[in-house]
Amino acid sequence: MHKRIRNFSIIAHIDHGKSTLADRMLEITNTVASREMRAQVLDRLDVEREKGITVKAQAVRMQYMHNNDEYELNLIDTPGHVDFSYEVSRALAACEGAIIIVDATQGIQAQTFSTINKAKELGLKLVPVINKIDAPAAYPERVAQSMKDAFGFQEEDIFYVSAKTGEGVETLIQGIIDQIPYPIKPESNSLKGLVFDAYYDQFKGIILYLRVISGELSSKDKCLLFAHNESFEPLEIGYFGPEMQKSKVLNTGQVGYIATGLKSLDGSLPGDTVVNVNDKDVVPLDGYQESSPVVFASFFPSDANMYEKLKALENVEGVSVPVTLDDIKTAKQNNQLSLPIAMEGGEALENKIENLEYFIDKGLFYFGPTWNHSLDWVSSGYGETHKQSSLKTVGLNKFGTEVIRLCQENNVLVDMSHIGERSFWDTIAVTKKPIIASHSSVYKLCPHFRNLKDDQIVAIKNTNGFIGLNPYPFFIDPTFKSREQKVRTTFKQQLNELADKQETTAGKWIVKQHFLQKELSSVCPGMDIFVDHIDYIVKMIGIDYVGVGSDYDGLDCLPKGWNDCMDHMLITKELDNRGYTSEEIEKVMGKNILRVLEEVWA
Repeated sequence: MHKRIRNFSIIAHIDHGKSTLADRMLEITNTVASREMRAQVLDRLDVEREKGITVKAQAVRMQYMHNNDEYELNLIDTPGHVDFSYEVSRALAACEGAIIIVDATQGIQAQTFSTINKAKELGLKLVPVINKIDAPAAYPERVAQSMKDAFGFQEEDIFYVSAKTGEGVETLIQGIIDQIPYPIKPESNSLKGLVFDAYYDQFKGIILYLRVISGELSSKDKCLLFAHNESFEPLEIGYFGPEMQKSKVLNTGQVGYIATGLKSLDGSLPGDTVVNVNDKDVVPLDGYQESSPVVFASFFPSDANMYEKLKALENVEGVSVPVTLDDIKTAKQNNQLSLPIAMEGGEALENKIENLEYFIDKGLFYFGPTWNHSLDWVSSGYGETHKQSSLKTVGLNKFGTEVIRLCQENNVLVDMSHIGERSFWDTIAVTKKPIIASHSSVYKLCPHFRNLKDDQIVAIKNTNGFIGLNPYPFFIDPTFKSREQKVRTTFKQQLNELADKQETTAGKWIVKQHFLQKELSSVCPGMDIFVDHIDYIVKMIGIDYVGVGSDYDGLDCLPKGWNDCMDHMLITKELDNRGYTSEEIEKVMGKNILRVLEEVWA
């Protein structure tokens, strides 16, 4: 019997389609009749159905005929939200395989990478699935290539499905049977059941969700929760179909439940081992581990005149423009995308403090005093390096100091990227809250005026701030400039001819800036050079102050393999290869900047 059992989990980032895929499987296997079918069948909690997220692990037994044999498919549907990553780890330990779902419109997320690593550690067979292939914005070929590059999957390994329409789902079910191994039958017949979740029922007491690892569980057995040293006689045992179905026994490899009759227990249940009360010398099963990566992103108008248009996004379904930290938390609970208002460059202030007050009143959350151009009251890195003799102000003047003071008094995050060295130290002199450099790299590794010197790195750490490293090749690799110039020299004539055909100045600039992206990409540094900058900062000031910045606007190329934010998982892979722990990677990929936001907005 055990050779026709398949225990598997579905793991994915939030909104990549786990619950919808589970629905289609239940439908195709006739586990749930069509007339009883509804969305999110396995999501039983009110909050799950309201928010569209899975919070608790759920299990269901499906029967499916394949090659004239009936197979028992035990699906454990796991949470997809980052806050519940420990729930994912519980479910995985009860399985032999895992379906890895990646959204064809979003690609691999940091959480996907972390969970796959967890599944690999447990020795699970991974079945990669690209979902939402029917979506208008789907790029399944590109996402497939990312999965091959990141995890070593082959093209023949990958299943392409639409959980919404059912396309490809039955082929996937057959693939699960063919690829995921059946449970190994241990030599010992002693009962061992792995508890992977539990809940309380007012009539039946604590209900244990468990996988029988060895032996046979009968409703007549007297059982023991090993870690709690608590014995009980089952009120009932059974399986989920998806509702609770009574059964006389659960055999090796099967997944089901025990109604214990117990009213309370001290300590956590998940990870405990159910044994026969007479087998007290049995060695318990291993428990679970936690992993919870996060990603932070913000959006800002490049032109102050675009503020009202960005603000109008509040009326778009699924989008929130937050004014406070509580707004962001509420948006997260409501499964909305938060678009905080930010300003890079203080031109819109027009040298008037009341204009800054206006933007603060409208919900300004982030302020970078300059771009490359210096202003009357603050000097940029470019200005201090190349045009210092013509600057009206070097550093901050009185007005500039007042701008920084007002920002910090009103919980506006101040960004040091782009400002000059004198402006940097003038800001440090008056700052009272954490500051950030959202897209700068290490000067010692690449001496560019946009990068941070060692004493500046330490100064940001001393404010309890954050450094988001910039992947632009000019900022991470001092040898790139010569290779870049060689490419431009090679194509100079063609580039000029194409630029001359453009009628506008903007058109000419776009040609010269972006026409050679493919050629420049071939001489770009690799992801390892970027991660060298992470290593440098970690060794200097610790893991708590560094992360991944971005600067995708106007760049002519990025490190090899890095096209946009969908490729951030390659950073995670490189960090993992260098021995960073899951907790450390989580900090780099999001937790550090979230910590700064908590402090600034407190």
